[in-house]
Amino acid sequence: MSYISSVNTVGSLVGDIRSGGIEAGASLGKKDFLQLLIAQLKHQDPLAPMEDKEFIAQLAQFSVLEEIQGLNGSFLDFIGRDAYYQDMNSAMNLLGWHVKTDSGKEGIVAKAGFKDGFWQVFLEDGTEIHPLEIIETKKVNK
Repeated sequence: MSYISSVNTVGSLVGDIRSGGIEAGASLGKKDFLQLLIAQLKHQDPLAPMEDKEFIAQLAQFSVLEEIQGLNGSFLDFIGRDAYYQDMNSAMNLLGWHVKTDSGKEGIVAKAGFKDGFWQVFLEDGTEIHPLEIIETKKVNK
């Protein structure tokens, strides 16, 4: 790829950013990477085309990017499941305990369940409480 083609490609990207075509600070994705690669191939100097090594290196970078994105997705799934089980564990551990909330609700936790996307605890009188509302707990001796 010639120096002038590289400058033109980068210049058009800068122009896109300034004109609002690409949001400043936005990250580039797979589609953007492939568009840049295609633009490089289209605008390369036919007398001095991109070397195989350079092309292979860019494809390897693309492959690494895809793998990192896959790992990131897996990691986020893991964190989500971990948070779910931590919330479940917190709710289950409150069974049989006397709890008090910041809004004044209080009573003994009779059951726990998953409702509306969150783990909830339910008092003996049926009052529903999100565990994050609880400000005080006390073990009940039965």
